[in-house]
Amino acid sequence: NYNTAVDSQALLACTTGSSNVAIGRNALKAITTRNSLVAIGEGSLQSNTTGYSNVACGGYSLMNCTDGYQNAAFGEHAGRYITSGDYNTCLGRYAGGGITTGNRNVAIGPYSLWATVTGADNVAVGYEALTQLTSGSYNVCLGYRAGRALTDQQKFVAIGYSAEGGGLTSNTVLLYNGTNNASFSQSATSWTFASDQRDKTDFQNLGLGLDFLKKITPRQFKWNYR
Repeated sequence: NYNTAVDSQALLACTTGSSNVAIGRNALKAITTRNSLVAIGEGSLQSNTTGYSNVACGGYSLMNCTDGYQNAAFGEHAGRYITSGDYNTCLGRYAGGGITTGNRNVAIGPYSLWATVTGADNVAVGYEALTQLTSGSYNVCLGYRAGRALTDQQKFVAIGYSAEGGGLTSNTVLLYNGTNNASFSQSATSWTFASDQRDKTDFQNLGLGLDFLKKITPRQFKWNYR
């Protein structure tokens, strides 16, 4: 009951499934008994057999999803290679296009999370954000090509325009705006800032002499968190 099928082979195999919407050639062509699935666009959700609560909007979106469930994909080829991954959200052309079995990933922006295969709990927002990640998990990258150089890092945070993260390891926080770069890793005292004379101008001598230096008291300490 209550099925809507538009175009060649849409809902082709459906027998007792109900309340499904399939619009486009081959959309939802493989389901038989599943309910309340939405596929709009040629080839969208065409391999879905036992998966449920999936929504695909865009040509070939969630095309290879067989038993994955509660995935949402909007955009041409969005989430295309998800097979059994669950709870993934993909928005944009090829967004999340490389996820296969990864769960709970969020990809917003064209080609974001494009190469992810098994990583889970990643958030990528921006064009080509986290586009080369394969097995890394728990990463958050926001901005144009943010985290683009990461492959298997864990718990990496990258924020800013082209904050790609090349050469940095897991458990790093990176802030970058295309010019200035600051990163933090492992401990509370390890913030590092890029400093190079070639990137500076207008040098001036400070009017502070020996009397000022004599007032400086060097200290060392250990962290004792409240």
